[in-house]
Parts: sequence; structure tokens; C-alpha cells
Amino acid sequence: MNRRKQKKLTHRLVWAAAVGDTHTVRTVLRTGVDPELPEADGTTALYAASVHGAAST
Repeated sequence: MNRRKQKKLTHRLVWAAAVGDTHTVRTVLRTGVDPELPEADGTTALYAASVHGAAST
């Protein structure tokens, strides 16, 4: 996976985790993106989910 695609998928994963969109989280994870990769500002999907009250996602 190239860096641009990885960055785009990481952003989509963080956004989906933050809003509690379980379907999108699963879809993005199936692409093989690393869920521990942070966005440019250091935000990970787990952090976004916990801050926005969607940690069960």
C-alpha cells in the first residue's frame, strides 16, 4: 500500500472510530491498514473513539 493511500485510509479509520461508525471501521481494517498508525496530529483511531465516547467501536 502506498503512503498516500495509507494516509487516506488512516484518516477514514480515525473519523469512523470517532463517530462510532462500526461498519466503516471494519471495512477500513479489512484493507490492511495498521490501526495503530497516527494521523499527522498524532491522533489514533483508539484515541479518537475514546475522546468522542465511541470506545466500544
